Amino acid sequence: MSELYKLPKIFIAFLAMGGTIALLLMGDPPHAFCDTQVEHFKEVQKGKTYKDTNSKDYKSYKDKKNYKTHKERTKENCESQNSSGACYDYFSYLRQFLKDLQLLSHECRDQIFNDTKVKKSLEEALALITALAWRQEVIYGRVTKFNWLKPNHMALFCDLKKSYILQYGRTQYQSLEASILQQLPAEKINKEMILKGSILSESCLKYQI
Repeated sequence: MSELYKLPKIFIAFLAMGGTIALLLMGDPPHAFCDTQVEHFKEVQKGKTYKDTNSKDYKSYKDKKNYKTHKERTKENCESQNSSGACYDYFSYLRQFLKDLQLLSHECRDQIFNDTKVKKSLEEALALITALAWRQEVIYGRVTKFNWLKPNHMALFCDLKKSYILQYGRTQYQSLEASILQQLPAEKINKEMILKGSILSESCLKYQI
């Protein structure tokens, strides 16, 4: 202790100040750069992917458990009517969803992609678009594998697929693909033929911009 008293007073003051700052940071650490980005993503996705519990629409809704986000409403409409017009709003949502994800810094992507709602949104989209195009008659060469899907719809499908593979890996995508194939209605047709007749087998190279 005697040696400490021999140090210049200004140096001791700096030591004390540094210790105080360290304690403050330990007690109340600042938000990390990625935390801010994730918070911003969730903010812009309120009412779309995430429920906006502060919105007038939500507050006025009687059964809060059955309240649906924009994604859920547009997805249900698209699925039930299976047409370009009925799916327009859902596809528009998906395009904006991907754009908002792409704004995240590379080092912050894991943090948001680990969110179950984000992963589920990607998986649901890939499964639904595949189902929209699927018709068993394609196996017999009577119809095309695309149904009413146009190149811009396939470009969206490929963007979703690319995003999923880049983040979760090809092995996990293959598991998802197998699950999607199981859901497609097809009688007495093996999985290889179903895969060949679905848009899952379509090369995405021609849809790259």
